[in-house]
Amino acid sequence: MKFISKLSWLFLSIILFGYSAKAQNAINFDGVDDMIDCGNISAVNFSSSNFTLEAWIYAEAWANNIWEGNIINKEQNGAGSDKGYMLRVGAGGKLNANFGNGSWKEVSSSNAVLSLNTWHHIAGRFNGSYLTIYVDGNPIDSASYSGSVGASNVNLVIGAQSNGGRHFTGSIDEVRIWDIARTKSEIQQNMHVLQCADEPGLKAYYRFEQGVAAGNNSGVLTAVDSRGLSPGNLQGFALSGNSSNWVSSSLNFIQQFQPYFQTDTICQGESIIFGSQTLSLAGVYTDTIPSNLSCDSVITFDLKTKSVDNSILIHQDTIWAVDTSLTYAWIDCNNMFRIIPGATERYYVPFVSTSYAVIVSNGECTDTSDCVNFTVGLDERKSSQIDVYPNPFSDKISIEYQGFGEIESLKLINPAGQVILEKRHLNQNNIEINMEDLPFGVYQLILKDQDSKITFRKLVKL
Repeated sequence: MKFISKLSWLFLSIILFGYSAKAQNAINFDGVDDMIDCGNISAVNFSSSNFTLEAWIYAEAWANNIWEGNIINKEQNGAGSDKGYMLRVGAGGKLNANFGNGSWKEVSSSNAVLSLNTWHHIAGRFNGSYLTIYVDGNPIDSASYSGSVGASNVNLVIGAQSNGGRHFTGSIDEVRIWDIARTKSEIQQNMHVLQCADEPGLKAYYRFEQGVAAGNNSGVLTAVDSRGLSPGNLQGFALSGNSSNWVSSSLNFIQQFQPYFQTDTICQGESIIFGSQTLSLAGVYTDTIPSNLSCDSVITFDLKTKSVDNSILIHQDTIWAVDTSLTYAWIDCNNMFRIIPGATERYYVPFVSTSYAVIVSNGECTDTSDCVNFTVGLDERKSSQIDVYPNPFSDKISIEYQGFGEIESLKLINPAGQVILEKRHLNQNNIEINMEDLPFGVYQLILKDQDSKITFRKLVKL
């Protein structure tokens, strides 16, 4: 039996990305004191001239000012030291993105582009030249800037300002922080696609899949960063009911997965372990390896089988293997499938009546034929025209033929079923065969006369 470890799939090549539908949770903020503190590790404290901030939001109320409804905030304030980045909403449904490196550089929508009680995807993107804001994948406004984000010494916070206050009211889902400028098409095409956490440039990724939606989540105090780098600590949440708690997002996301493809071939009769499946038949099979990096690996396994021709046939006094290009080992089916010593030819001339089969191999695959019953005529068919003597013998035997014509064929078979002597078209009336070099044992002599009459004799050498 073959075994394929799941670890071995890590060495296969990715051929494309696949997708499947998946719903998920979100987290709801009460707008009073709820916030998620994600710390200040280097992954989120980058200094870059390119970045993208993304989130899905469901606003239940607007703060009076646009800067009071913080979604993503890493805001360090101070004269000449304004650093970090922000994505904010408020003022009746306006959107704002902001970054600083000694002074703030921001862009805000001139109109209310967001609605209450509606899920919207929002994004802020800086490519080194323009800071652009997006709603549901569409660019809303932009402003020309240069420079880069200044590394901020304050913690990254979701749902409020970094030093507290300026809280958002509503639900947030799918927060993604990149240190690269995602293109318009990347933003549009991936709004509804769960990301692989090892995507290049993805520095923090919060899917908010924890907790039981609207249930008692008093012990669920951490928002997982799918990258495993910046876990968020929940502060101020009631963690029970339909607000200030883990809730259902009602959004449908596409689960991205990494497909791998592999083929293998087994011999007919063998099996192979693939994940939790034991396979023995040719076909296309799949298995999924869950990943803590958001993207499961889906393995497509094309299993093929190959075989050797193990068919046999009986012709007169001989059993033949049909395939001429194999190696052979004949067995006695009624004697615990014992291999018959020396019986390694394509054919086998049985010595006793029983059931026989052959093990065939082509060097890669080995198989065993069906067992066939064979009767050799143990009553010793005799012809009145043919006499064989002496029997038992010690050195030679004589064959006396009293008929007309010739003996068409003569075969002498050893105990292993091998033909050790074969003669044809014998015209002599008296034939002598020297047997002195043969080991002691029982032999089989088969004679056929010109009328196709068979004489079968057991000969014993002493």
